[in-house]
Amino acid sequence: MKRIIMMIALVLGVTVFANAQTKVHKTPEQRATHQTVKLQKQLKLTADQSAKVKGILLARANKVDSLKQIAANGNRKAIKGQRKTIIQNTDQQLKSVLNATQQKSYEAFKASHKGKAGKKAAEKV
Repeated sequence: MKRIIMMIALVLGVTVFANAQTKVHKTPEQRATHQTVKLQKQLKLTADQSAKVKGILLARANKVDSLKQIAANGNRKAIKGQRKTIIQNTDQQLKSVLNATQQKSYEAFKASHKGKAGKKAAEKV
């Protein structure tokens, strides 16, 4: 009986750890589509705005992916400023597509996500 319980516990433990290791990385296109859908719901974008926003977000995702490849080579400090610049440029491009009401909603959306990211980082420490 003890052996059976130990075997079940061992199998469950191995299964849990095996599943925890598999993290699916999304492609830039998938990330851009996901972010566009989120912004479309939050900001009530028109079809024309959605297409423009998706193009902007896809360009950002491709640039960030290329930076991640550089960072994988051990050069993380060099890309930190570049990443901020990419995000700021993306924000400016998005604001040029949005109307005044949507811009206010976008700023509130960003602020709420920034708070969530800070909480997650604090929990990891």
